[in-house]
Amino acid sequence: MRRLLERNGILTRLSGGSRKEWAAAFPGCFRHGWNESVMAQHMLAAALLQDVGELPFGVVTERLVSLEDQVYESIVPIAGLSVRGCSPKAAFTAATLCKKENQSYIEGLDLPFLLYLATGVVTDSVRVPDGARAARHLLDGVVDADRMDYVVRDAFHTSGYRADLTALRESFSYVDVDGPVLQDPGPVANFLTARAHLWVNVYMAPRNRFKNLLLRKVIQAVNVHGDCQKILWGRRTPFRLLHEEFYELDDGEVYSRLCELNAAASKRRLLPNQAQRALRILTSDEVDYESFWVPPPQAAVNDAAIDLPDDLFFDTYSDYRERPLYREHSVRIQSRSYDYLGKTIPLEQCSGPFNALLTGAWSALPMPDSILVFKPRDPKPKSPWLRVDQALREGNLHATLRRHDPHRMLTVPFDTRDRADFRAPDIFVSFASADIDVVRLILEALHSLKRKYRVFAGDYQGVGYATTDNSRRGVADAGGVIVLASRDYVGRYVSEPDGNIAAEINELGRLPDKPRVFLSLDAHTDLQGKLPFKTLGYAGVPFVGRPLRGAGIEQVRDAVAEALSEIDRAAGKR
Repeated sequence: MRRLLERNGILTRLSGGSRKEWAAAFPGCFRHGWNESVMAQHMLAAALLQDVGELPFGVVTERLVSLEDQVYESIVPIAGLSVRGCSPKAAFTAATLCKKENQSYIEGLDLPFLLYLATGVVTDSVRVPDGARAARHLLDGVVDADRMDYVVRDAFHTSGYRADLTALRESFSYVDVDGPVLQDPGPVANFLTARAHLWVNVYMAPRNRFKNLLLRKVIQAVNVHGDCQKILWGRRTPFRLLHEEFYELDDGEVYSRLCELNAAASKRRLLPNQAQRALRILTSDEVDYESFWVPPPQAAVNDAAIDLPDDLFFDTYSDYRERPLYREHSVRIQSRSYDYLGKTIPLEQCSGPFNALLTGAWSALPMPDSILVFKPRDPKPKSPWLRVDQALREGNLHATLRRHDPHRMLTVPFDTRDRADFRAPDIFVSFASADIDVVRLILEALHSLKRKYRVFAGDYQGVGYATTDNSRRGVADAGGVIVLASRDYVGRYVSEPDGNIAAEINELGRLPDKPRVFLSLDAHTDLQGKLPFKTLGYAGVPFVGRPLRGAGIEQVRDAVAEALSEIDRAAGKR
C-alpha cells in the first residue's frame, strides 16, 4: 500500500475535493488538519486492519456463522454505525476496532473513516466524498494492495512462479470513483491472468474444494446439536457468536476442536452418518478419494429417484457462480498512444489476445455447469454406487445432485417463534425446495427484521408426523403465510396433488381469513391457471411485484417488508 501511495498524484487525488464535504462526512479527520499525510495514515492502517474480522476457515464459515445482537449493539455507541445486514467479517472488524481496549492502537485516527476504508460500511446519512470512494478501490478493488500481495505470494508457494509487481505499480496513474487508471495494459493483464490461474488451479482445485465441502457438512450438522456445538463453538447456541468467542477462534483452534469432537464418540454419534464420515476424513491424514465431473444433461430430465450414498460428496460450485474475476470497465488505461481513441480506454479493449478473457462473465469456475463428484476409491458397500452409476448413464444424476446442493444452506434458524425479542404474528413460508436460494434471502430478511417465522427446511423438523400433516399444521398454526410461488412451485402443485405444496395451498383455501401474501420468483403470467386463486379468495392472479429470481438482497428485503405490512394489516382486521 505504501508503495502505491508513493506514486505521483495518487494521494493528491484521494485527499482532494471539497473540504466541506470531507468535514461533513468524517469530521474527526479534521481535528489536526486535513492533508495528504492524514489520508496516508488512514489508508495504511485500513490496509493492516481490513482482515482482523476474518472468521477461521472464512470461505466456509462466512455463510454458517452469524453474530449475537450484543456484537452489533457494541458498535453503535462508539462509531455511530450500524453493521446489521453486513457480512460477519465486516461486523467483527467493526466490533474489534470499537472495542475499548483497542482504542489506543488507533489513537489519532478517525474511527468512522477508518471503518469505511476497512469495510466499506458507512451510516446512511453520510455522503461519502469522491476521494474516499476512490480510496476503497485500493483496499477492495480489481487491482488492490491486498490482491497484489497474495497473488504473488500464493503463486510462488503453489507453482514456484516468481512475479515482479514493479511494472504494475509503476503503471498506476491515479484512482477515481470508477477504479484505477494505469498507463500500460500489459502488466495488469498479466496480473489478472495470474490471478485467474490461481483461482482455477489452486483455490478451486478439487483437493481444496473437497476439504471445504467436508468442513461445511460437519458445521451444518453440528449447528443443530447442542452438545456438539458446545465443543466446536464453546456453547450450545447455534449460528451466533459473541466477540469474545470470536477472539478465541483461529484455523488451528477450530481444527483442534474438530479433532476433540471426533474423539468424543458419544457426541460424534449424534451427527448424521455422512457428517461423521466427513469429520473422520477431515481429522485424518489420508484421503482415499477420487473425483470426476458430471456434465449437465443435454435435454430436460427428471431427478433420479435414488438415495445418495453416505460416502458420496459433490460440489456444484454454486457459491461462486455469480463471482466474475473481472468486470468490464473496472480498469482503464490512459496513455499518449491512445490519445486519439479517448481520454481513457477500458482494459478489455487494448489488451490484444487478452481482450477475449476480459470481456463477458470471466468466471472462476473450472467447469461451468458441471458438478464435481468425490467418490471413495473402493466404496463399501457397492450397491448404492451401482444406482449412482445407473443414474449417471441415464443422464439424470446431475438433476438429483443439484437438488441436494450442499451450498444452498440456510444461514439463520429455521424457527424463531420462541424468540422473545422477535415480533408476532409469526410467518410460515411455503416454498418449493428448488427455490431454496431465494428462501435463504427471505429468511435472512425476516430475521433482520426480528420477525417470528417458521420454515420446514431442516433434516429433522417435524419428526413424528407425516410431511403433509406438518405442512397443514404449519399453515394452520401460523399468524400469516408468505407463499413463494414459482414455476417449480406451481409445477409441484399440479404434478403432486397429494404432496406438501398441495397440502399447504389446500389448507389456505380452508382458512379464508388466514393472512397470506404471494411473492414470485418468476413472471406474473407463469402463475396464471396454475393455482386455485378463486378458491383462495382472489378474483385473479394476485399482484406479486417484480420477480425475485436473481434479485439482490435489497430487493428481497423490500418485498418481504411489503409482505409483512400487508399481513399485519390483514391480521389487525381479524
